Amino acid sequence: MISRSIRRATADDVQAITLIRNDAHAIKVAHDDYAWGKDGDGFSERWVLNSLSRRAVYVVE
Repeated sequence: MISRSIRRATADDVQAITLIRNDAHAIKVAHDDYAWGKDGDGFSERWVLNSLSRRAVYVVE
């Protein structure tokens, strides 16, 4: 059995979360899915930090 833990993201996670979100965004755009915006819109570290301040971001380890 694989053990996983879920925790609220912290400022230490911002860089990794931003990278994951932008990679996912690029894949969506490559498949003509613009639900998160057009090419180049991406997500900034500031956007991720704002999400963290609302406690809307979690990390699964």
